[in-house]
Amino acid sequence: FGEEKKIKPFNWQWGFPQVYKQGSGFDVVIGNPPYVRMQTIDKTQTDYFKQNYKSAAYGNYDLYVLFTEMALKRMTAKGLSGMILPHKFFQAEYGNGIRKVIEDGNHLLQINDFSTNQVFENATTYTCLLFLSKEPNKKFSYQKIELGNELPTALQSIRSKQILSQKLKQKWLFNSGAKESVFKRLSQNKVSLKDISRKIFKGSSTGNDDVYLLKFISKKGKISTVYSTALNENVEIESKLLKPFIYGSSVRKFHVEDTGLYLLFPYEINDNATVIDFVKLQSQYPLAARYFERVKHILAKRKLSFTKSDFHKFSAGRSLAEYLQPKILIPDMLVESRLGIDSFGEMFHGPAIHSLVLKDEYAYLHLHYVSAILSSTLFWFFVSNTSTALRGNAYRLTPDYINQFPMKIIDLKNKTDVKTQKQIIKLVDILLTINEEKQSIRLQTKLEQLNTRIAHCEDKINQLVYGLYNLSPEEIKVVTG
Repeated sequence: FGEEKKIKPFNWQWGFPQVYKQGSGFDVVIGNPPYVRMQTIDKTQTDYFKQNYKSAAYGNYDLYVLFTEMALKRMTAKGLSGMILPHKFFQAEYGNGIRKVIEDGNHLLQINDFSTNQVFENATTYTCLLFLSKEPNKKFSYQKIELGNELPTALQSIRSKQILSQKLKQKWLFNSGAKESVFKRLSQNKVSLKDISRKIFKGSSTGNDDVYLLKFISKKGKISTVYSTALNENVEIESKLLKPFIYGSSVRKFHVEDTGLYLLFPYEINDNATVIDFVKLQSQYPLAARYFERVKHILAKRKLSFTKSDFHKFSAGRSLAEYLQPKILIPDMLVESRLGIDSFGEMFHGPAIHSLVLKDEYAYLHLHYVSAILSSTLFWFFVSNTSTALRGNAYRLTPDYINQFPMKIIDLKNKTDVKTQKQIIKLVDILLTINEEKQSIRLQTKLEQLNTRIAHCEDKINQLVYGLYNLSPEEIKVVTG
C-alpha cells in the first residue's frame, strides 16, 4: 500500500464502478499504448512495475508491454483486446515476460505484422496489430505485410496463415514449413555462437568525438601530428596514446577500410583498463596532458561525474581491455552480412560495432573460419528471420539476436571436417588479400577481374558452409530465396 501511495496508480474499480458492478472487467480493450523505454521512468515506478507485472521482469523493457499485460488483467472471461504496438518484443530479450504471459494462457488470437512499413507519419516505429483473447486458443492467425504493400488493401485480404499456439516457444518466429525445415537442420548443432564467444562487446562512447577522434597528419619519432576538430587546428600528441579508429561503415565484407582517424586513448591496460591519473599523464605524456587542458571546458559539459584527476576519461568506456584481442567486427545494423576481422587486436571503435572474441578453448576454430560462417548466406538467412527488421530491410546484429546462432564445431578427428575448415580459412585469406589489393587499383578492367575472383571465393564459402550444416538442395533453395 505504501508503494501504491507513492505511485498513485489508477484505481479501475473506482474509475469505472459501472463496469465492475456488472462483472470482472471489460469485454473489449482497444489501445495505442505509449512506447517508452524504462530508462526514462522513475525508479520508484519501475520497482512497483517489477513487483506487479510479469512482463517487467526481463531487461530494459518498454512500457507498452505492461499495457499489454494490463489489458489481459482488465478483460472479462470472454474479453478481447486489440493493440497497435512495436513488434520488437517478438524476439527481443525484454519481451520474454510478456511473451510468456501470452503463451502460458494461449491468449494469442491474431497478429497483423507491418514488418518495416511505416504506419505513423512522424515516427520511425515498426509496429503490428496484436489481438488477444482472455479465453485460450488452440491456434492463431498471422499475416505479414511486406515492405511497400498498401496497408489498407493488405489488411482487408485474407492472406494470413493459421499457426498452432503450441508452436510459440521463446522467441516468436512465424516461419513457413520450408523455413522451419532449415531451422530444424540448424538446431542439430547444439553449440551456439554465445557458447564459443568469450565476449561480444559493444564499442565505447567518448562523450565528445570531436575531442577524442583525431585525423592523422604525420609522425616523427614518438610524436604524431594530428588534426583536432574541437580546436580546429593541428596538435602534437604522443603516438603511444593514439589507436586506429573505425566506424561501422568502415567494416566491409572481409575488409576494414582505413579512416585515417586515431582515438586518443588515455588509459593503461593490464588485466583491466584504468584511466591514467592526470598528474601521471602530465609527467609521462605532457603533450596529451596539454591538449586535454585546452579542451577541459568542452569535456566538462558531458553528463558524467569526474574529478580533476580523471576529467579526461571516456563517458562510457566499455570493455576497454578487450580491444587488444584478435576479434571479429560486427556492425550493429546491416542490410546484408558484412563482417570484418581484426587479426592483430589493434582496432578501436564506437558503439555502432560489436566485437566478438573467441574463448580460448575454441581458438582452434580460427577467426577466419568463424567469420566465414557469419558472412555466409546461411547466417544472413538466420538473422533476417529472427532479428528485428528496421527501415530499408536492415536488421539488428546485437548479441540479443546473434548469440543463439548454432555454430558448426569442427571435429578434429573427422578428416572431412578438418579439410573443409582448412579450405574455408584459405579462401578467407585469399579474400582478405584481394580486398586489400583492390584499394590501390584504379583500372576498371582489373577491378572487374578482382570482383569476379571475390564472387567466386564467396560462393565457394557458401557451398562449403551448406555442406558443413548438411543442407539438402531444397533447403539451400529456401536459404538463397
